[in-house]
Amino acid sequence: MVLQTPFLSQIENFQMVTDEFFVKSRTYREKSGQLEQALILGDRLLVAGKGISPWGLIDRFSERLHTYSTSNPKSLLELIDEWFKVVYHYVFPKQPLYPEMNLWEIMNVLQVHSDDLEDEINRLFDLAYQMRNSLIYSDQPLSDIKEDQLIKATMAVIIAPLYRHFEAIQLRLRNLVVHSIENEETISLLQSTESVRLQKVKAFLTREELVLQMTKKLQLNDGNREQGKYYLLTGFEGSGKSTLVSQMIENLVNTTPVYGFYADHVQRTAPWLPFTLFVDGKQSNRIGTLMNSVMEQANTLMVNPIHQQILPKEPLSKRMEQYRRLITQLLEQMVKERGQALLIIDHFDEIGKYDNQLFSFLPTSLPLGAKVLLTTQSNSFAERWVHHHIKANSLEIWRIGHFTEQEALDVLSVNEDKVGAREVSKWWHKNAGWPVYVQYVSQQLQEGKELQDIQPFQAHIFFEEWIQEWNHSSDTKEQAALDKVLKLLAIFEPVGPLHLDLVHYFLYQNGIQIDKPTLKKRLAKFNGQLEGLNSQMLRLSLSSYAEYIRETYYNQFDLIPFFKKIIHWLLQLKEYFDTKVVLDVLSRFTFHWANQQNIRQKKFAEITIKLVDQLNQEKEADLLYGMFQQIQKDKGMTLLASHCLRKSADLGHAPAMLAMGMERLGGKRSKEKFAEGIMWLERAANQGNTEAMLVLSNYLLDGKGMERDIDKGREWLEKAVECGYDEAVLTLANRLLDRKGLPRNESRGKYLLEKLAYSGHTGAMVKLARRLLDRRGLKRDVIEGEKWLKEAARRDHVAAMLELGRRFMQGKGLPKDEELGRKWLEKAIKCGHVGAMYTLGSCLLAKGKEEGRSWLEKAAVRGHTGAMLELGRRFLDGKGISRQEIVGRKWLEEAAHNGNSGAMLELGRRLLDGRGLEAEQENGKKWLEKAAKDGNTGAKLELSRRLLDGKGLEVNKWEGKAWLEQLASQGNEGAMLELGIRYIEGIALEKDKVAGRNWLEEAAINGNVEAMFILGNRLLDGTGLDTDKETGEKWLKRAAEYGNVKAMITLADRLLEGHGLEKCEVKGKNWLEEAAISGNVGAMLELGKRLCTGTGLEQNQLEGEKWIKEAK
Repeated sequence: MVLQTPFLSQIENFQMVTDEFFVKSRTYREKSGQLEQALILGDRLLVAGKGISPWGLIDRFSERLHTYSTSNPKSLLELIDEWFKVVYHYVFPKQPLYPEMNLWEIMNVLQVHSDDLEDEINRLFDLAYQMRNSLIYSDQPLSDIKEDQLIKATMAVIIAPLYRHFEAIQLRLRNLVVHSIENEETISLLQSTESVRLQKVKAFLTREELVLQMTKKLQLNDGNREQGKYYLLTGFEGSGKSTLVSQMIENLVNTTPVYGFYADHVQRTAPWLPFTLFVDGKQSNRIGTLMNSVMEQANTLMVNPIHQQILPKEPLSKRMEQYRRLITQLLEQMVKERGQALLIIDHFDEIGKYDNQLFSFLPTSLPLGAKVLLTTQSNSFAERWVHHHIKANSLEIWRIGHFTEQEALDVLSVNEDKVGAREVSKWWHKNAGWPVYVQYVSQQLQEGKELQDIQPFQAHIFFEEWIQEWNHSSDTKEQAALDKVLKLLAIFEPVGPLHLDLVHYFLYQNGIQIDKPTLKKRLAKFNGQLEGLNSQMLRLSLSSYAEYIRETYYNQFDLIPFFKKIIHWLLQLKEYFDTKVVLDVLSRFTFHWANQQNIRQKKFAEITIKLVDQLNQEKEADLLYGMFQQIQKDKGMTLLASHCLRKSADLGHAPAMLAMGMERLGGKRSKEKFAEGIMWLERAANQGNTEAMLVLSNYLLDGKGMERDIDKGREWLEKAVECGYDEAVLTLANRLLDRKGLPRNESRGKYLLEKLAYSGHTGAMVKLARRLLDRRGLKRDVIEGEKWLKEAARRDHVAAMLELGRRFMQGKGLPKDEELGRKWLEKAIKCGHVGAMYTLGSCLLAKGKEEGRSWLEKAAVRGHTGAMLELGRRFLDGKGISRQEIVGRKWLEEAAHNGNSGAMLELGRRLLDGRGLEAEQENGKKWLEKAAKDGNTGAKLELSRRLLDGKGLEVNKWEGKAWLEQLASQGNEGAMLELGIRYIEGIALEKDKVAGRNWLEEAAINGNVEAMFILGNRLLDGTGLDTDKETGEKWLKRAAEYGNVKAMITLADRLLEGHGLEKCEVKGKNWLEEAAISGNVGAMLELGKRLCTGTGLEQNQLEGEKWIKEAK
């Protein structure tokens, strides 16, 4: 359900009265700067008021405020009593609201009047009160009042109590639940998490002092917002971290009542809400699932929820950056609405156990008022990541280990007097105090054993005793079932929780008939060894215990036959279970057990790979493709993901063939790999896959890496358009308007764009607007361009708002209007677009306004690495901000540590050149290499050039050439172009015309228009290469056909003047007109002058003057 936000919808009216009256009031002046927060609080109060306002009157007030028109303020004043009653209830929750209390008495108790008797605000309140009386009591008519005064009075009386009692109301509404949780997958995960949490709460009750200390630290303070802070709880496995967290959450939950229509529903699913957001990496270590859970939980608490979809097609590093922004955005919005935000992530180490990069979904710094608690195992990769990435002053660490003697006695509930102090001490010193073992001893004592009869602690003996508990059944069938369940759970422990239904089906398939209730009852005996039985998501409680079962109690010869039974069972799941469930289990299982780096028993990996081969034999193309998608989404393009993809593609699965083609064509590729990629695209296109048609048409039309085929390329593009593929329509329109690979056709290009825009495609609206405003391929039409941008913005297209804001502020394409531009940017900011903060900050700083710095900083603390980079540059260069080297370097390093390779490149350049920073050759090279290894092509080029030319680094021609050739071999046309020029000119490389021409041609064949232009001119003029006019003309013409204006003008000049080509006035004029029509001012002037003077063209004064006028 989407909530209305009546207060925020009237921000302009409230801003008007705030600016005119409240900022001047001594009573309200300090609070008047919190308008947006006050309006958000008002919307939250309306949601909370639904439960206390009789007859739905507050709903009527809310609806009237949402649809409020300044022409009818009386409609709001009629219901003003209900608004004040709701305010009163939450400001003074313990004071009853007596029926006989009238509005004036409530206003007095709330002290909304100004303390200054001459304050204009008092007059507005009196006016609003009198008008309300005249509406309710017909015997109290009111003399004529100016309409604008009545509007201001109405707005003032509504907003005043929010300013006056902001902190009190926000504190009361901190526990307000606004939305329900709708996503079934998230609900299931939360229920499973809660089941395990409750189990942990009951595990052992000790360390109360530490629990209270942690609770106090994490509790949301009532005072000023604190600096955002991370807390790390670390200890070895079984030390009780999760138990402490569970008990601490229990303390938080039992603090204050919860409000809201959906409170019961949400608390049944996730009882820790609204006090904290909580996820458990052991219940789901899939980053996408985990982030959805965090987002859904946060959105239950906010009237302005945040929804963001992270596409799995994005590279993993890009997704991590988007997740960091999302976490920051969610926490910040929670703080804005509730005053504070807390997120707890238990078993943080589980999230990145296969790839440390997965930890980087967390931002390195947190917004004011936000706190995050992480639990990890001691000395784990996760703990090291936290120490490396989180600043020491933003991190507090709690370490726990073995129980002290007193803590162990608390858990054991041993009567020291009865047992004897010496005996207790003796027992304690023989044992390690491992919390899991102490808990086990406690259970033994409860069952009647004596303390002296319990074996001293040794891990292997302890695990053996646990295993023996599974072997005590006198029922043969039951014993066989328990034996198989233990093995199954031991094998699945590193994979993740396993649903009881799947366990039950495994037994059924292996000939053991036991009903589910009986199985659940039998498994309940092992509650200390199992997690999640109540939620039916089973997992052994300790990974070390599971490992002991797999690798010590049994060996691979015992388990190989059993492992094969698991494979058979997995292959049969599709017959009885939902495809989503099957894909989840298959992808998780195969990812772990097919990866030889994860496991010691390599034979298991061989058997697991055969599962994929078996799915291939059974022609399960959909399942194989689903596994590829799931693994790629969670872990990136692993060998297993690639294996599943190829098998699915081999079976003729069209989306798999498309993905296979894109994989072959991406990254480092040989001619054979390229040909294979095109072959897969053709196969997918022939099966009707429109995306494949579009991609294939682009390769054919651009001749990128292959011989150009315009007819075939256009045929595939038109076919995709006929199939209704919007992206194909946009591509065709752009090619026709830009003369990119196809002859220019302005009328059809415009028709296609307009048709798509009129159908409601906001992307087409924005593209059409840009062309009309920038005179790019279409005649300039400011009115029409502005219309389309506003239409897209009206449909909540944030990029259109951003475009409008930037253009109005800078006067680019639209009349300059800084105030209007700012409004559009602020609207985009309210929609959650962090990039709009960056744009607003940059625009303000460009105009010398210091305020721009705060907007850039706001974007930066929300994880926008581009804003960090911009701040770094400005602080170092003193551009718009006073120069501060330390601060500038800090921002650049922050962006670099957050994965922005552009910031790494910037740091490298500055440290090598000593520009804005003291020169540090070693550090500079390190940052350049880091950016290069991160895949930044600019850094690879920069590094190669510096090594070849000795700029900032010692000359190392071998290393420089290696970087350049590596980049070129990966298909980078810029590196090919660089190599070509260096070989031809002999710049840091030995002159080699043949090699130079080969590299230039390779770049041109791969679609580099600059290479086409340079190659064409060099071959025509014989500059550095042997003259070859035919080939030179071909490449220069190709560059012009690609829409390169420089090539069009050069080709026109050669044809008109006979420079290197045979004179041809018609062709020359055509190319010059093409350049002019594309919007190039220089081409317009050149064409106009030639026509006016008759230079190279037949004189035509009228037409010439028209072009010169157009250029102006």
